[in-house]
Amino acid sequence: KLLWEAFSTPRAENVNRMAHVKQLAEDMKAAGVQLDRPQTLLYLKALLYEGKYEKALSQWESAQTFLSCYPSTASKYWELGVRILANDNQPERAEEATDLLINGTGESDPRALISIIRSWLKSPDQAAVQRAWAIYIRLKYLLASKMEMRDYDDVAGIFLEAQQTDFALAVFRDMMLSEDPKSYERDSVAIYRRTLKLYGDLRSFKL
Repeated sequence: KLLWEAFSTPRAENVNRMAHVKQLAEDMKAAGVQLDRPQTLLYLKALLYEGKYEKALSQWESAQTFLSCYPSTASKYWELGVRILANDNQPERAEEATDLLINGTGESDPRALISIIRSWLKSPDQAAVQRAWAIYIRLKYLLASKMEMRDYDDVAGIFLEAQQTDFALAVFRDMMLSEDPKSYERDSVAIYRRTLKLYGDLRSFKL
């Protein structure tokens, strides 16, 4: 307990915090100590941070009943699931987890969708770029006025890395329009709606 409190607390001097959390959690599990819900969530986050995607996925799946059925941990559980599945190159399953995160829990951070954009752009699927763009549209719709410059920068950078310059420029254009009170008439969400004739709430549209 003392070690957990020492390593799990974010502090400037707590170097390699996630690596220590991962090792300590695995030592606890090996010793037969049952991790509580916050500890399990932090262990999953540590596995993801340390790049242990397959193990993170296995542990995430086995913890579903333990974490997803409780209001205090459900949103964090599904948010981690989105990130884990996206990093494990399973964007479709990550989308399914997104629906449970956004529509099935209380408070949630739609920024988890950014990892799915990157995942789709690594996919050999012929429709991957279009799927990635649809995820961006959903992200922008969900964040609305809470979308920050760093969010636009992150997404534009992902499209640039994938050599999708036109989409990166479209994200940059949205960023420049964000201060315009009438941007909702001209931004990418508006164009996407008109192109596909989508009306109403976009929280649950089929990606």
